[in-house]
Amino acid sequence: MEIPLITEEDKLRKNFAFFINGGFFIRQDEIETSHNLNLTANYNFKQFGIGPGIFLTRINEKTVSAVVMDLRYTFLIKGIKPYFFADIGYAFGETDAKGVIAKFGSGMRYNINENIGLTADVSYLFQNYNYNVSNLKYSSKVYNVAGTYRGVLLNGGIAVSIF
Repeated sequence: MEIPLITEEDKLRKNFAFFINGGFFIRQDEIETSHNLNLTANYNFKQFGIGPGIFLTRINEKTVSAVVMDLRYTFLIKGIKPYFFADIGYAFGETDAKGVIAKFGSGMRYNINENIGLTADVSYLFQNYNYNVSNLKYSSKVYNVAGTYRGVLLNGGIAVSIF
């Protein structure tokens, strides 16, 4: 089997890619699964891609929203395209799980036509949290709780390449 090489034509086509992925978050410290959604837009430099993204998930019945920078390396240009990626950013919003967020993983993309592909990936998530806990029924004292959510993300989605 011959591995397809990147041609000059391949390097110049399809510089923008948009990814919509969703799936499950399986926490490492508890038996809990929740849903997640990733939206990213990348500019591709040959096999490397970089771009902003939004990550949403539910942790402890609260929605965690994060703005991330997606870094991606794709090994092959034709056929099934395996890739590595890293998303690093900051969680914000009404949730107490504010702080640094990082995802590292790998996956593959299979194009169903010239512009649209199906994706599947597995990644590991680190999410810092810091929140205050109080039990006003027994005490007015407020405790600060900090730590890190960790777990595996299993995602599938659609990739659209343009220009």
